[in-house]
Amino acid sequence: MRHAILTSLVAVCACVANAQLTILPQIGAELTGNEISYNSRELSMPVGISFAPQVSIRLDYKFKTGFGPYIALGTTRQTISFVFSDLENGMNDFKTSAGNMKLRFEAGYQLTTKKFFFPSSDHSKSHSKYAGRSMSKESCSSSRNLPPCCSSKSSAKERSKTKGTWMKIQPNIGFAFIPGTGSSDILQKGSTYEYKAGNWNTAFTGGAGLEFGRNTKRSFVISFNYVKGFSNMGPRTISVVSAGKTTSATLSSESNSFNIRVGIPIGFERSFFNNRNMHHRMKNAKKCGEYRPFGCGGLRGN
Repeated sequence: MRHAILTSLVAVCACVANAQLTILPQIGAELTGNEISYNSRELSMPVGISFAPQVSIRLDYKFKTGFGPYIALGTTRQTISFVFSDLENGMNDFKTSAGNMKLRFEAGYQLTTKKFFFPSSDHSKSHSKYAGRSMSKESCSSSRNLPPCCSSKSSAKERSKTKGTWMKIQPNIGFAFIPGTGSSDILQKGSTYEYKAGNWNTAFTGGAGLEFGRNTKRSFVISFNYVKGFSNMGPRTISVVSAGKTTSATLSSESNSFNIRVGIPIGFERSFFNNRNMHHRMKNAKKCGEYRPFGCGGLRGN
């Protein structure tokens, strides 16, 4: 048992050592469509469409493999108030208005792909420049006594691979929750009735982000997301007895939202491991200098 616990702790520490924390403030807009059903008949006109600005902040934790969890907090305005006065003719005589702004929590899992570099003339020129340098020093780097890290040709290739404008794809999947949504029952207010369409408290979310940058700098992220509500929107019925006659109306709704957001990522990494990697690079560079031949522009050793 102790061995299993120690093994698990080592695995967790290894994952944390290669993880990256990112804070992503975003701004955008969300388009919501609520389908309203009145007495099992869908309304023939799109009464439940709303468009609202959106602000959010997202926190994701990415491991070396590219996978990682995320949490987010943002605004939403997904509900539609459906007001009518006649239960029998409510689907033909009604008024609608957008609901109040609310806070929405999101959580899920995300994958970040490797960098996809865009073709660039500057990138090709720098590659040819380093290639020419490597050809002139090929005789020096081809010595049998040199370790692989001293090859100027390989270092030129590595430098050229990390330069230029790039893009990463970030597909994600998760759930959303809105606290304090309240009841979706049909409320009677004087001589009118009100039903809140799209008043869900739990939803499925999915989408993808496109992160752009240049060289080692991260510039901005554009994200596209889909939200599907699936709770607190079931059939609601209200009945009224007038002159010995009972009249009732049953309403239900379905909610779908699409949003687009733009944000600037703020990344944090553990400096301890960065310094450790720098130490290894300096150590390898020192070893390369110790084996420098006379023909490469210097003496052996330090």
